[in-house]
Amino acid sequence: MRPMSARLFAIGGLSLVAATTSYAQCADGTPPPCGARTVARAVATVPPAAQRARRYLVLPFRNVTRQTDQEWLVEGSTTMLSDALGRWQGITVVPDDRLYPALKRAGISPGSVVEPGRVRRISEETGGWTAISGEVLSTGGRVRVTARAWDVPTNTELVRASSEVAASGDVRVAFDSVGLSLLRAAGLDVASADLAGTTTRSLDAYRAYLRGIVHERRGEVSLAINAFNDAIRADSMFALGWARLAQAQSSAEPAASFNPNNKGALYAARAVALSASLPVRQRQLVAATDAMFRAQFSDARKALEGLIASDSNDVEALTHLVGLEMFDPILVPVRNGMRPRGSPMRAARLAKRVVEIDPSRNQMYGVLASLYAQAGVTNGTPAIGVDRAPASMPDLMQSLQQRESMRIYMSVYSDTIALIPVESLSFIPKDSLLASRKRSRSVSRAWGDRWLATAGTASAPSQLMAELYTLDGEYDSALRIVTRAESLGVQNPSWVAPARRLYILFKKGDLAVASRLADSLTKASFFANPNNSLINGDVAAWVFALQLLERRLPEAAALLDQTAALIRAINPQHPSPVSQAFGRLMGNEDPDDEPGIPRAFRGRQLDSILAHVVEFRSAAKIGAWTPMILPLLAEAASPKAIRSADVLKAADVLANAGQRSAAFELASNMIRSDSSAAVPAATFEWFRAGAEALNATRTARGSRFKPATATISADRAVFEWAVDDASPFTWRLAETPLGQGEYRWEIRMSGANRQHRLVVGALGKQVGDAPASGTLEQLLLRTATRVVFAGTLDAKGVATDTTALQGVAVRTEFAAGVFRVILTDKAVLEELRRKRPADALFFFTPCVRPVGVINRGDCPSTRMSIVYH
Repeated sequence: MRPMSARLFAIGGLSLVAATTSYAQCADGTPPPCGARTVARAVATVPPAAQRARRYLVLPFRNVTRQTDQEWLVEGSTTMLSDALGRWQGITVVPDDRLYPALKRAGISPGSVVEPGRVRRISEETGGWTAISGEVLSTGGRVRVTARAWDVPTNTELVRASSEVAASGDVRVAFDSVGLSLLRAAGLDVASADLAGTTTRSLDAYRAYLRGIVHERRGEVSLAINAFNDAIRADSMFALGWARLAQAQSSAEPAASFNPNNKGALYAARAVALSASLPVRQRQLVAATDAMFRAQFSDARKALEGLIASDSNDVEALTHLVGLEMFDPILVPVRNGMRPRGSPMRAARLAKRVVEIDPSRNQMYGVLASLYAQAGVTNGTPAIGVDRAPASMPDLMQSLQQRESMRIYMSVYSDTIALIPVESLSFIPKDSLLASRKRSRSVSRAWGDRWLATAGTASAPSQLMAELYTLDGEYDSALRIVTRAESLGVQNPSWVAPARRLYILFKKGDLAVASRLADSLTKASFFANPNNSLINGDVAAWVFALQLLERRLPEAAALLDQTAALIRAINPQHPSPVSQAFGRLMGNEDPDDEPGIPRAFRGRQLDSILAHVVEFRSAAKIGAWTPMILPLLAEAASPKAIRSADVLKAADVLANAGQRSAAFELASNMIRSDSSAAVPAATFEWFRAGAEALNATRTARGSRFKPATATISADRAVFEWAVDDASPFTWRLAETPLGQGEYRWEIRMSGANRQHRLVVGALGKQVGDAPASGTLEQLLLRTATRVVFAGTLDAKGVATDTTALQGVAVRTEFAAGVFRVILTDKAVLEELRRKRPADALFFFTPCVRPVGVINRGDCPSTRMSIVYH
């Protein structure tokens, strides 16, 4: 079984760290790095009075009468006055995300009376030198807002202002009036602060917006979405409400991100359209959010880094940049080649910076844990790189389909988290890689424990710890903490407790309970939701495996359809979504890789299908995959002693039941996995007939291609076949077994201790394919294989460590009677010209294989001398 796709997972429902020793945590129990020094607080330089007058520190107001309806104004006062004052050039206001951490460090509770000495400390820490405190008094059907501003260093009162509104009125009018008085005291002659105009004129919308921000910071995605939806329902012109809703929506529907018309993208575009009246900083944040939805990563980076350059403590901008660093795929040059511009290590440093500035944003501990977990698991979600900036999200998806444009990287942990090309993993000793992953998981656990300690009453930390316990095989602990997460109330739609519990039960081996839970999810059409299917691909693979074992074939067919729908949603142009879905659901042949299905389980699957092979083959949709499923299971169950004899017996049962074509396909695919099966297979008449018919088509096909020339110049290498194209070419023939290719061209060049292979091949026959005919150009569509391999030659001239070169592809060219394979990659051309291989071997496959003979080597080749220009 070939690994078709890596497990895609989100740890702890998060949408969107460095040790220099082998220890997972420091002696004091904190995550690395250890040995942090206690730094004495620096004494701030007090600016001149004129500057102090325009640097505001807005403290939470007191709710004097303690009326419940006004309690939201205690902390809401800081946001409203900051919005009213901060829109003006020359005025700076300490933002909430710096204010509240400073209050917490100073031991000040919002809404309490603050001693002048503590205010001075906060001023020095935040740079707000004109302090504003105030009171809210509700009596006689009126709400009165009173504010006092004073110069902190001299403790001199600058102005007092008050305003009142009806208890049922818009209290922001009072804050606008107070704000105007404060601005005039600072020497600004303004007509109106217009707080409502810069945000929303609906008090209900504004209150819902503030409620959503609180939920967002706690990782309560569903509650945040509800609150932001309430905000835009109350005021459809509320730009900030639309922007926050866009971000929350992307967390709830990760699968929709691949669709340029997804809700989040539409909401972000709406926010930009309504953002003209926002203050500059908020307008830039809205623009950055929209840019990320449109795959304009450079624009988003420029906006966010500009905000941070203006204020290194801008927590909102830093938080946005964490998300960008976790994905930005644009390739940039580094010392050893190319890497994605987004860096998991920079994301970790930024996340630590965020939580240092604002401890209330403790969800950053979850981000840190997730970053390390990605480097701690086999087949974690890969990082993608593209060689050009996309113009849009569809353009990005198109780049990901072009081998020459796209590269794949995996996270590896040493003293930092690094991205390395996926092909380089094979060069790392397995023991070293396993040890590295174990250390990375330990660091991840330390960050997860810290999150749990600081926000234990929230569900999200428990969700994350359940995933981390599962990665380490601590299944009982994982099950307990899933239950804890449920009891606290899961508020992230992308993390579904029953699905995660099911996965843990599978891994634990409790199949009886797992089977009942799988039935429940299946009946609820859980995987029909593409977000569930995307996040829970590991669960889907196990459920599919169980359905095959228990021969619940209609359910397996439905799951295959649902997974194919996910593939189409991600990539509407995918040439074979059902085949991709089949590969995703079959999982990995190695039980050490995710989804971690044991060989014993694969053996039970194999036995179950073999015992009922005719019934299985006759099943709608799933039965068509029988010729591929059984060889895959036979190899996965026992790779050192493949059970090909049992599979051939099942094929004979199919033939005797009148399904000779299926029997031949099954036996032919089994021989591809175990060439020794060719001898016993030839004892069956039905196999010999099918093999001879297949060989006849291969003979006719191969006779139409004759190697012609091989030339290498400074800018290109061209390998040419003479082609008999007088009649159409045919493919997807009835004689061809399922999953096998029909046209493949290969050129091999060996020089010194290095070999290069250029391969062009049409897509293999898939389930449901009908016979087709046409030109070579029609056969070799954009989705055809066009790849370059390279490997080291050992002392016997055998290529070792062969790997596909990322970002290197060949193109094909067609003319009358001619087929060319052209290589233009500069680095490969330079190597070929330096090593100057004398000749090239031309192969066309698949070739004729004598019936009943074990395959001992390659198809016949033609040696062509290389001409250098």
